[in-house]
Amino acid sequence: MSPFELFRTLLEAVITGQMGLFAIYLVSTGDRRPVRLALACLATIFAMVSVINAVTSIGLAVWLRPINLVLELLMGPTIYLFVQQVRDEPPIITRRSLGHLFPLIVGPILLVFRYIAPIDSIVIAIHSGYLIAIGIAVTRQQSRYQQRHLFRFVSLFAGFFLVLVLFRVTISIESSFGRDFRMSGSYVAILTAMLALSAAIITTALRNPHLLATSQAFTKYAGSNATDGEIDLILNRLDRLLHEEKLFRNPNLSLADLAARIRAPAKHLSQAVNDKRGVTVPTLINLMRIESVASELRDNTSRERTITDIMLDAGFGSKSAFQREFQRRFGMSPSEYRELHSKSGSPDSSVK
Repeated sequence: MSPFELFRTLLEAVITGQMGLFAIYLVSTGDRRPVRLALACLATIFAMVSVINAVTSIGLAVWLRPINLVLELLMGPTIYLFVQQVRDEPPIITRRSLGHLFPLIVGPILLVFRYIAPIDSIVIAIHSGYLIAIGIAVTRQQSRYQQRHLFRFVSLFAGFFLVLVLFRVTISIESSFGRDFRMSGSYVAILTAMLALSAAIITTALRNPHLLATSQAFTKYAGSNATDGEIDLILNRLDRLLHEEKLFRNPNLSLADLAARIRAPAKHLSQAVNDKRGVTVPTLINLMRIESVASELRDNTSRERTITDIMLDAGFGSKSAFQREFQRRFGMSPSEYRELHSKSGSPDSSVK
């Protein structure tokens, strides 16, 4: 194997591994929100397409090519719906969205009636249409993405799809001249761009764990026009309710309840917390509960209390949700955390 072929194979393997592991991570978090599942599906599709293209191009498992065609045709609709879901929070499946199944119908027809039109040309046309739609959706609605991380995230996906369209164009051009596209410099350049974009996508998601906490999580609230003074007042009242009155200990606490106590519209409360604290209201409440539990576990005078009692007093209603959130915050189980601070004998120490 030449150095060029070794480098190319390494790029293909790394891209596939990156996206595959990212998909596994998204599923393993236990978050079943539609926007997270859509993201996991995208990562899985990217990984599978990369593997199938590499395998079939060397003459192995050519029967996978029809599957690869269907997967490629899924990319455009999935990315477009993902961008819409993150931005507007529509239902993930609606009557209107069913129209995006059209490319999946076209795929089998192309395979059966190859003589009607070149398959590559039709696929490129469909991809180009979705690429334009995605670009319009992202650029026109840029102002609705409150956090720059979210806008960057969806822009990276749009860029990744652009590179995939160029990839399909490269295959079509090289094939028309009877050349192996995997031996071309343009293919390696595209792989390098894909690697950089996939790394940026994953890094952005991991550095901002609350980026997709909810499908509305970092968007501006339509019609919300709270001033800076109103936001400061809302946050002052919120801090008093959470820190002094320990309102987070109410397991049934909702956004509407908090807004009523603060005497502010719910959308203004959501805007204030998103703008200034960088998380959603439910996430903020859970963080307060976790810190309350951690404080109790560090206190040696609470050794006689069970972790379940402490958890319930903090406002958690589900033991599994509590365990998951605690592990995510401190990187260890509550019992391990308690044991660690029992040995250290420092009730005021904290894991950052």
